Amino acid sequence: MRHLPNLVSLLRLLLSPLVPFTVSTDLVWEGLLIFALLSLSDALDGFLARRLKAQTTLGKFLDPLADKVLMFNSLLALLMIDKGPSTLILFKTALVRDIFLIIGTLALRKYNFVPEPSFFGKVSTFLLSVTICVSLGTSLYTSQVLEVLSLVLKGGSVILLVVSGVDYLVKALSFIQNRPAVDRK
Repeated sequence: MRHLPNLVSLLRLLLSPLVPFTVSTDLVWEGLLIFALLSLSDALDGFLARRLKAQTTLGKFLDPLADKVLMFNSLLALLMIDKGPSTLILFKTALVRDIFLIIGTLALRKYNFVPEPSFFGKVSTFLLSVTICVSLGTSLYTSQVLEVLSLVLKGGSVILLVVSGVDYLVKALSFIQNRPAVDRK
């Protein structure tokens, strides 16, 4: 039972490519459903880890990696059906932020820095999930209300992605500044 949360994260990681695959084969509804289920699995693995007292170092690495891979694949799927400027900006912002986070985390890993999930990171991931669901839904059901909602959500997601990136940067800089002088050499 202790490995169940990591298994859920691993499944999310491995199944994420199904989202762009289904969308590329004109199975957008199925891609949306897979994305929604995989997004819910993010909450499930966290719940299980806390409930089973099974929080592990592997889980602290695997869960955010699975989130990033799912979001990348899902944004890629969204780009397949909507190449508009708002989708491109959202995709590029998410990609740059996540590359920045991965490089920063790897660079500071030798100092045992493991970024804790932040409020802004969790909120940006949640809003991005809602944005992707609504935007994929817009391709299935043409509606001006959905199109406007999709555009507003994309803008909000971009803002929160930037804010969460800055938040992680501030935490990393604080870690660097506060670690012992011996480690700085």
